[in-house]
Amino acid sequence: MVAPGPNKAIGYGPVNGRPDYIRNAVMHSLQRLKTDYIDLYTTARVDPNVPIEDTVGGLADLIQKGVVVILVYPKLRQLLYARLPAYIPSRLCK
Repeated sequence: MVAPGPNKAIGYGPVNGRPDYIRNAVMHSLQRLKTDYIDLYTTARVDPNVPIEDTVGGLADLIQKGVVVILVYPKLRQLLYARLPAYIPSRLCK
C-alpha cells in the first residue's frame, strides 16, 4: 500500500529521510487517520542524502513520544545493527 504524503500526492516521489519531514508526514497521517498513534511505521527506501543516523534518530523520537509503536526499517539491520542502541533505547531495540 502506498499512502499519501503530506502534500496529498499518492505514489512514489523523491525520498526524503530528513527527521523534520518524517515528523510532519507522521503528524499529517495522524490527523488524516483521526488517531493518536501509529501501530506500525515502516520505511521502504533509504535517503542517500541524509545520514541514516539522522533518520533513525527522528524516528526514535516519535517512538519515545508514543506516536509510533513499532518501527520496521527493512534495510536498517544491514546498515547499522551494531550502532542502533546509540539512537534507540535498548528496550525498544529487540
